[in-house]
Amino acid sequence: MASLRSLNRTLRNVQAGAIDPMQVDTPPEENDNNEEELYEVDIDSFDLDTYANSHTGLARIYRLMYIADHCPRLRSDALRLAISHVITTMNANLYRVLHRKLQQ
Repeated sequence: MASLRSLNRTLRNVQAGAIDPMQVDTPPEENDNNEEELYEVDIDSFDLDTYANSHTGLARIYRLMYIADHCPRLRSDALRLAISHVITTMNANLYRVLHRKLQQ
């Protein structure tokens, strides 16, 4: 019963303007960090096959795509390796995406 009285007292204080209500309905702040930072990595000694074989399934393909996007020296090798693995997934859309990237 005491907690109900306390709640009623707090509610009256909020209604009277003595306590500011919580701003739960405020619009979310806009964030300008939606874009991925573009950068390139130049690596001389990197064993792409060993790295790719340490992953399986779609993780392997997505990691190879990431390498292709950020390392120009390994781009064509990474995309060709990703294409050879995407064939086993029967993912025709991803196969087309990889071929488009390879042709660019």
